[in-house]
Amino acid sequence: MDKGKLLGMGTATAALVLGLPALPAGAAGGPDTSGRFLVEAEHIDETYPVEDFCGTGLTVEEHDDVSLRGFFTFRGADSIPYFTGTVHFTTTITEPDGTTVTYTGSNVDKDQRIEVDGDLLTITALGAGGFRVVGPAGQLRDPGMVFYQVVVDSNGTLQDPTDDEFVADLGLLRESTGLNETVDFCADYLTVTGRA
Repeated sequence: MDKGKLLGMGTATAALVLGLPALPAGAAGGPDTSGRFLVEAEHIDETYPVEDFCGTGLTVEEHDDVSLRGFFTFRGADSIPYFTGTVHFTTTITEPDGTTVTYTGSNVDKDQRIEVDGDLLTITALGAGGFRVVGPAGQLRDPGMVFYQVVVDSNGTLQDPTDDEFVADLGLLRESTGLNETVDFCADYLTVTGRA
């Protein structure tokens, strides 16, 4: 898993949405008894070495344990599909001397409002959750939420998200309400190991 995917609110779940056209045909069935459809879940559990980790010159062992889940529900008079996705992850970095740093987080992304203009959908979404980095020199936390917008082309099939195409990222509507103690993957690592 790309380390960058663990950092921003909604990044992993956005990747899950953009991957929908690759879903098997059987997944595109109608809603289940909960009203959810295109329900997909993935679990990643990988361990691998990383050389010169974050410019430290060390070869570390990285263990990623990530669970992703996503689904759609129909809403409104036009039965527009609204997405909900969750991600839970733990990434553990172990240095040759046994020093460990752990990144943990949980996030939910939900479509809040969808404006339809022909085939174009302007989606306002909420990303909320918590993120924490813990190491021998302390911890950094970033709980909170953000609202953001993207534009998607429905390709003339408003009720079928499997052929939607991403058009534009309109960015954040409001900055994170969290503590914002984290910076980026490597900067956080250097801070909680006392190297910054």
